[in-house]
Amino acid sequence: MTPEAISQALQDFFPEAQVVPTENKTWKVHQPEARFHLLASLSKDHKLLRIFVPIAPQSEAEPYFPQLLEHNFSENKLVRYSLNQNLLWAAFKYPIESLDEIVFEQALDELQKLHQQNLNPFFNQLAEDKVREIVTAAKAQGQTMEMTMQTITRFYEEGIMGGLDQEPRQRQKALLAWQYQLQQLWEEEDL
Repeated sequence: MTPEAISQALQDFFPEAQVVPTENKTWKVHQPEARFHLLASLSKDHKLLRIFVPIAPQSEAEPYFPQLLEHNFSENKLVRYSLNQNLLWAAFKYPIESLDEIVFEQALDELQKLHQQNLNPFFNQLAEDKVREIVTAAKAQGQTMEMTMQTITRFYEEGIMGGLDQEPRQRQKALLAWQYQLQQLWEEEDL
């Protein structure tokens, strides 16, 4: 793929974005309304194309590092997670001479999806894992689902979970989410 083809492909893929090429074979793509920013650049020897999209601050991503590394290892994707400048990035690197439009568009699609998902899949998995641990511990103590829910409710009322300054509506929403998760996972988790 040539630099000119990269410019055109970026403009075609992001028709509503501002695509800014520079003289040193770097492209910046900005979609302010979607809060989407992409940086593409050729390596100094012009043999590799690198594309990066910021996902989250490193401090927000740290609880999910094991999951992010597992994702990099187990997912057969073109895009990987990486850290640089205190940010978690979605990163694509590919030899320019063997890059074709299909692979390029697939990489752009993956980058865009990872940006949209942010850390949500990792948060959801971590939350589900924690609920499973609670269910397993409660069952080991001979508790029923109702008893476990009462304990969680008490923790919210005492500020151990949530917060004392949490609005009643927020607390109720959180408790309904807990109840839903407990019901979903209670029968799945056997001792």
